[in-house]
Amino acid sequence: MKFSRISLFLVLSLFLIMSFAVSAVVPDFYFNGTVTEKTGVPINSANVTLYVYNESMDLYNTLSTLTNASGDFSIEVSGNNYNDSYFYQPFVVKKDNNGDAIYVSNNINPLPQEDLEDLSPVKFFLQDAITLNITVLNSTSQNINFSYLLKDTRFKMPY
Repeated sequence: MKFSRISLFLVLSLFLIMSFAVSAVVPDFYFNGTVTEKTGVPINSANVTLYVYNESMDLYNTLSTLTNASGDFSIEVSGNNYNDSYFYQPFVVKKDNNGDAIYVSNNINPLPQEDLEDLSPVKFFLQDAITLNITVLNSTSQNINFSYLLKDTRFKMPY
């Protein structure tokens, strides 16, 4: 009888330890969805980025992944990146082989964690993009700093 109680105690202890170990590796949530062109064609290898902001709206971290051939993606949000008081801002861009943007998502304001979770799975319809390269030369034809702010006047958003 004594052996049975010890065995039962050991089995229960092992079960509890394994339960805690499994719960430690489970992510708090996944931000996932699909990325397509505006016509609905999936976009492969688009970069899906999730900017993580702390309570002061300072950039805390950046999480990103690439879409697969079906346009699907999944970003694990866990550990130090998960906090009820954090905000999350998704952004999607597809670049060509030269690194120039050819498709981008609409600008989305940072969302509270709960709202972002409610969005998943999300479907991003990307719009055509351009890459604007500006080179500024001084009177001696040398590159100088370009310190002007570019703004999309339709959306009043600086980039």
